[in-house]
Amino acid sequence: MEENEINFIPVIHPNSAEGYLDLLQDGNNNNGLCIRIKTPVNRPEDLITTINTTLEKFDIEESEIDLLIDLQYIDNGDSLAHHKSTFFRFYNSLPRFKSFRRIILSAGSFPIDVNRFKVNRISRIPRIEESLWNIIKRDLADAPLNYGDYGNIHPIYNPLSQAYEGSCTIKYTSDTEFYIFRGKKASNCEEGSGQYHKKSKELISCPVYDGRDFSWGDEHIYKCVNREITSGNAGTWVKYTLNHHFMKILSLLG
Repeated sequence: MEENEINFIPVIHPNSAEGYLDLLQDGNNNNGLCIRIKTPVNRPEDLITTINTTLEKFDIEESEIDLLIDLQYIDNGDSLAHHKSTFFRFYNSLPRFKSFRRIILSAGSFPIDVNRFKVNRISRIPRIEESLWNIIKRDLADAPLNYGDYGNIHPIYNPLSQAYEGSCTIKYTSDTEFYIFRGKKASNCEEGSGQYHKKSKELISCPVYDGRDFSWGDEHIYKCVNREITSGNAGTWVKYTLNHHFMKILSLLG
């Protein structure tokens, strides 16, 4: 990896295989390590055990370790106080939280599918991961806290989802919400994937659109409206909207 100038940080979790850990000892941890804890799979005790095992096995300092507390899917139906409490169960178990290189809070609230949203209607849902981040960051102003999320994709990957045809839908990130411009399945619509031309026009006509110069993705959304490019497919629109999402988050984090 290093000879290709790829700056990567290996990730360890409580159930990492011994063979994988042995591989990391062979000169593959020069950039430090990241310990990832997932809720509700792991407990605070798992975090402490994994930290101690990592320090001993790799003979590195806490200052070379990133701690990723990954809440995974956080439901809009639950209170922010509940999600905050979940994070602090792990955070408060750390004896020396300021010693670590980074502590990363990660979560995502985009649902597993868009079936609950009406076709040919603009729907909106709160990005509660953004609200949660602001609450916790305010409480931990002096901690080395970093932000992470899953964009406009459901946090828990389902390999079976590839077998199902999704609708022609654009999922666009605003400061505090996800906007869903839902179409029909291409096979159920005379326009097919051409629906993306119409949906992208609906998006750029909406005040939430950040403009063609905001990101590479926004530029392609604009070009789709004007039919300078093809309508693409679901995979194409994941690229466009995730690129916009990355730039939006960077702008919000400042």
